[in-house]
Amino acid sequence: MKKNPFDQNEYLKSRLDRYKVEVPEFGMKRSRTDRWVHYLASPTKNPFDPLVNTIRTWTLAKVIAVLLSAGGACLQALLML
Repeated sequence: MKKNPFDQNEYLKSRLDRYKVEVPEFGMKRSRTDRWVHYLASPTKNPFDPLVNTIRTWTLAKVIAVLLSAGGACLQALLML
């Protein structure tokens, strides 16, 4: 698109030429605190995504969580004796 499409329509060109837009100057470099907040707020990659791709591994993850919590409860019960 080398040609300006607004040059072909004189009415549209005259209407657009009426408006002047002034763009204010602003710094393009972020401050150190803005960069730090952006780093803290950025999403992270889930390390368990490859493990949860199938139903079998999803079920295994649930079973392991139940077994670990049951084992922790038994350990607490033994320590209270």
